[in-house]
Amino acid sequence: MRRLLSALAISMFALVACDGYLDRSTSPDIVVGAYTLVTLGGHALPTALTANGGTVTSVTMGTLELTTDGHWTETLAIQSTTAGGPATSSSLVSEGSWSIRRDVGLMTFYDRTSGYQFTGVAAGRQITLESVSGTQYIYRR
Repeated sequence: MRRLLSALAISMFALVACDGYLDRSTSPDIVVGAYTLVTLGGHALPTALTANGGTVTSVTMGTLELTTDGHWTETLAIQSTTAGGPATSSSLVSEGSWSIRRDVGLMTFYDRTSGYQFTGVAAGRQITLESVSGTQYIYRR
């Protein structure tokens, strides 16, 4: 019986400790800052987006910036390579507003560039975004 109570007490302590961590890690002032894209659609960067007619288009790097006024900017570095030709580089920039439901770390993003809304989850030093097509973007500090 004492072991059961001891295990229960440890479990409760761990639950409270985790809950406290979630509260701190999802506060807006902690979430604000710069993040680097580490995986896209489950693949480490660089990762190919499309391969059409001998041209491969890849994301080579990405950043996500969240500001205290609820603004976000995402920049993706894109590289297109055609067989036998030189690679060309470009950037894809999206921006909009964000908000967070702090108790669960659920984030809502509105993309002003494309006019749609998508969600994310903040936990610790990571933000996981899910695009409207279902692709996951994982950003870390």
